[in-house]
Amino acid sequence: MDDERPDPIRTFAERLRALQVESGGPSVRELVRLTEKAGTPYTRGTIHDKLAGRSAAPWEFVAAFVRACAVHRGESGPPDLSRWRAWHATMEQELAAVRTRRRPARTDVCPYRGLETFTAEHAAWFHGRAAAVREVLSALAVHRRGLLLLGPSGSGKSSLIQAGVLPALARGALPGSDRWRTVVVRPGKDLTAEVARAGLEEIPAGTRVLLVIDQFEELLTESGSEPPELGEPGLTVVVVMRDDFYPRLAAHAPDLLRALTPGLVNVPAGLSADDLRDIVVKPAAAVGLELQEGLAERIVTDLLPAGSAAAPVTVLPLLELTLHQLWHRREQGRLTHAAYQRIGGVTGAVTSWCDTAVDELTGERRLVAQRLLTALVRPADTRHDVPAVRQQVALPDLRALAGPGADEVLAVLTERRIVTTRTTGAPATPVAELVHEALIRDWATLRDWVEQDHRFQDWLRRAGDREHRWSQRRQPADLLLGTDLAEALTWSSRRHLPDRLDGFVTASHRHDQAARRRTRRVIAVLAGLLATALIATGVAGWQRRTAVEAGRTALSRQLAAQSGAQLSSDPDTAGTLAVRAYRESPTAEAAAAVHAAAALPLRRRLTGHTAPVYAVAVDPAGRLLATGGDDRTVRLWDLATGALRATLTGHDAPVQTLGFSPDGHMVATGGVNGRIRLYDIPSGRAGRTWTDPSLAVTALAFSPDGRTVATGGGDRNVRLWDPVTGRLRASRAVGGDITTVAISPDGRTLAVGGLPGLAELWTGAVRRKLAGQPGDVTSAGFSPDGRTVATAGTDSKVRLWDTGTGRLRSTLAGNTNAVLGVVFGPDGGTLATAGGDGLARVFDAATGRIRTTLTGHSGSVTTVAFTPDGRTLATGSTDHTARLWDVSTGQVRATLTGRTGEGTTVAFSPDGRLLATGSRDGSARLWDSATGRVRRRLTGHTGAVREAAFSPDGRTLATGSLDGTVRLWDVGSGRTLTTLGTPGEEIFALAYSPDGRTVATGIRGRPIRLYDVSTGQVRQVLDSEFVYALAFSPDGTMLAEGHGDNTWRVWDTSSGRVVSAGTGRFVYTVAFSPDGRTLATAGDDHTVRLWDAPTGRARATLTGHTEAVYDLDFSEDGATLVSGGEDGTVRLWDVAAGQQRSMLPGRTESVDSVALSPDGRTLAAGDTEDLNTVRLWDVAPPLTMDAAVAHICATTQSC
Repeated sequence: MDDERPDPIRTFAERLRALQVESGGPSVRELVRLTEKAGTPYTRGTIHDKLAGRSAAPWEFVAAFVRACAVHRGESGPPDLSRWRAWHATMEQELAAVRTRRRPARTDVCPYRGLETFTAEHAAWFHGRAAAVREVLSALAVHRRGLLLLGPSGSGKSSLIQAGVLPALARGALPGSDRWRTVVVRPGKDLTAEVARAGLEEIPAGTRVLLVIDQFEELLTESGSEPPELGEPGLTVVVVMRDDFYPRLAAHAPDLLRALTPGLVNVPAGLSADDLRDIVVKPAAAVGLELQEGLAERIVTDLLPAGSAAAPVTVLPLLELTLHQLWHRREQGRLTHAAYQRIGGVTGAVTSWCDTAVDELTGERRLVAQRLLTALVRPADTRHDVPAVRQQVALPDLRALAGPGADEVLAVLTERRIVTTRTTGAPATPVAELVHEALIRDWATLRDWVEQDHRFQDWLRRAGDREHRWSQRRQPADLLLGTDLAEALTWSSRRHLPDRLDGFVTASHRHDQAARRRTRRVIAVLAGLLATALIATGVAGWQRRTAVEAGRTALSRQLAAQSGAQLSSDPDTAGTLAVRAYRESPTAEAAAAVHAAAALPLRRRLTGHTAPVYAVAVDPAGRLLATGGDDRTVRLWDLATGALRATLTGHDAPVQTLGFSPDGHMVATGGVNGRIRLYDIPSGRAGRTWTDPSLAVTALAFSPDGRTVATGGGDRNVRLWDPVTGRLRASRAVGGDITTVAISPDGRTLAVGGLPGLAELWTGAVRRKLAGQPGDVTSAGFSPDGRTVATAGTDSKVRLWDTGTGRLRSTLAGNTNAVLGVVFGPDGGTLATAGGDGLARVFDAATGRIRTTLTGHSGSVTTVAFTPDGRTLATGSTDHTARLWDVSTGQVRATLTGRTGEGTTVAFSPDGRLLATGSRDGSARLWDSATGRVRRRLTGHTGAVREAAFSPDGRTLATGSLDGTVRLWDVGSGRTLTTLGTPGEEIFALAYSPDGRTVATGIRGRPIRLYDVSTGQVRQVLDSEFVYALAFSPDGTMLAEGHGDNTWRVWDTSSGRVVSAGTGRFVYTVAFSPDGRTLATAGDDHTVRLWDAPTGRARATLTGHTEAVYDLDFSEDGATLVSGGEDGTVRLWDVAAGQQRSMLPGRTESVDSVALSPDGRTLAAGDTEDLNTVRLWDVAPPLTMDAAVAHICATTQSC
């Protein structure tokens, strides 16, 4: 598109925005309703898009938009569309006429840098940053001593300097700057050495020198490094640094910061649409590339946030990588929409590029890649507010950390420009590093790997610092001691370590053993000293009681904060810290931490195995769990208590697979030496034993009738055995080595999976290959009805196949590493996976969405199994443990869908047995909350039902509609008792008084009216307009309203006066706590706020939602607050602590209404946008504090 001409789309969008303002400024939310009323409904996203000029508005949208604005202005007749037709036709003509002139493309040159830095040689392709370049040059003109350039990671700071500022200086942008000598260095581990290596000292005296120290944050992450000093005549220093390291610079180099502060320049935070278009279009024009019509606008639209005219500058790496991939997929010198679609657009570019490289690696090589890449990331240090950054690692250390095969993997990653290698320092040392910080932020796989490995990497960093000090001074105090040494010995047994660190751990271990021997000789003396100290403490204790209590409170809060930080990554530690915090001092923060840890799905942690656990199975009665693994034992556990029932020994090789007989009387095991063993469960005695010719049994399954055991191994044969006699019944050759076998519920079909890419179904003698299964298959399982078989493998995907035809039905994505186990839940609607990334996931089998991700194992999850009731999931892991997870709470129990869409409002009856919903078609429905069935459909309204509320006795239901009326319904019969209001008005809010005598209504553009239910007459009028929400206090003396003018008010219902008021942004919802002391409000500012209702004093702000919050509801005890909003999430908050307790999965669209049942066990949520459904969740009420602590202690076995 010709950049010199005005953009027709943006010009037309300006006309639309001008009409919006002229019509009284209806919000986008109101325009959704108005376009629906005008007969052509549009979603919030579409309206945002057209008003921002991100894409051309079709005529149908324009007509609906103009009619909606006319309605908002109060016009009675249809608007004149003729001038809008003319403007729209002009826009289409201009779009058709605009073409960009191109010269023949240079196919050998890519003008886009991907994740690499633009340097001076790429200046001709560096566009869209003119304003930022001017800011830096202006600062240099004034501050010749030094400059501090700050910007977030991924904001293009290095490119800005090297391809923008330095070429401009070379062209004489500042007086005499064309004669300046410029030196660009990175500090690495030794800034002095890097400066010397750059030749700064060889520059003749009297020459003005511009020293650029790029990526200065590297200096602040290295212990012992010294910052530079300013003051050399003729030297200008430009320090380029990530802005999130500013506090660390202030703490570690305050003098340098003071010197640089006058020349502080922040990289502009946003990129306008024109900037983005220049970045896309101008480099292409420079080499003669053509962009398919509309592609530049599509990319820019994808980058701009909804409702914003600028994109964050941190999109630059994503954009450059996207353009780089588009260039590689160019067609005859043209960048196309089809290629853009294939790479997943802007958001999928990093994932597509990097995942493709990693997917080339299979098996052990993928694990090597994971260890190699995580070693190149310095994990976030939350205690010191240091975020995760890339780090240089010496190649010998990197090879040791990654393990065998590191060079092969490094070659793949360097070829794909994910990792770069170079030589640095003195003496010269070869190092590797990630090509850009954006990989840490935007590549989901790497983020997950770093999160999984952060405990090891954090220990590695700390141990490396200790080793460095020890190697310098050789002082015993620098060796590892106590828990540090125990942790080091654990890691050294699990992971490869660099030689220097391995020697350090060995030296520490030897020193510790010698110290233990000395300790035993002085125990008696220490005991005497301790007794004396205790007596002294008792005497002086009363003087320090207040100080100690304050210290315990502070420690409790600190421990609670640490618990919260580790809740998602290390739940065991988080639970232990929460209990410690509460026992130290029962602060509100500690109580919230305990509740959060207790709400995690982990039910039991089963320890006892001394090696990785590779097999788990649940008996048909759901009472026993069998686990087996590399320690050559099988253990039987009581599922209810987690107690060990029996240990089955006699195996002379690791146990790879096991299974219960259908009657639960036997368990069969298979070992890597080919031995198959049967055990009698009641007695625990070993039964028949025989040997499989494959000499390595990796898969085993009982037939449903218990008369056959199928086994498979490494000789490409599946065998069927008689478990009573141990005789071979049949043998069938398959197309690869077998890793998994499964038998369908009817016993007719056998599924076999393995490597390379083995996936077959056998029905009798008929063999059917599952075409399209890439990579090795690690696990397979049938659905309960036998119609579907799931396969999982090394490509991180789960595939669902039709058992009868062998056709692929769907593919489930979401795992970030090899899937090592897969199993259907007993209802067939859920499916669980065991991940090599250390996570177990529960999927919705129908939609493919992840319902729950289970975090806690510190090694790969190798196997999964459901209990017969589907409420518990068992997992086994290479961390030597098995775990039991509660997967029943927080799950969608039922989805309520009417023929024309439910979801505008939800309300529970006082006894919790009924749920009322409103619909767009003007009807309301009463549902049985236990069964999810419709009890009664209430018709009579002529407009959408927006509000519903039960009377306190549950006998009457009030509904408010956009037809301007409120109807009171007899719940028992479903007939209309009375109709309140004025037809033609629009009911936006409705509330029933606690005594059941009054109904309050909020009407668009009208005052609040309070109706007498018995007479139907208006009892009271409160002067307020544009009311979005109403709520009575529990005693009925106060009425709260949420207002469209960004305020909320509390009215005295007796006097009609305002008691208290506060501000918010489009306050969409209000709710009183059960004691009436707290008012909760929420709206367009993405927060939930708690206020003292009588005084209006702010109590707390609850953050977490990322979009507007539309509805709130308190639990009956007031301890929990539920919120739902446009971000599609339902969140439960701990009111006392002001912290989020949990977030319910299962939705992706806006949640407009929420309601918690009176017993707190069921939560209903509905929407009006796309799903048109109401969903019911099972939610567990919070435990008492004692019960929560007991649960955590039983789960973690650590307190």
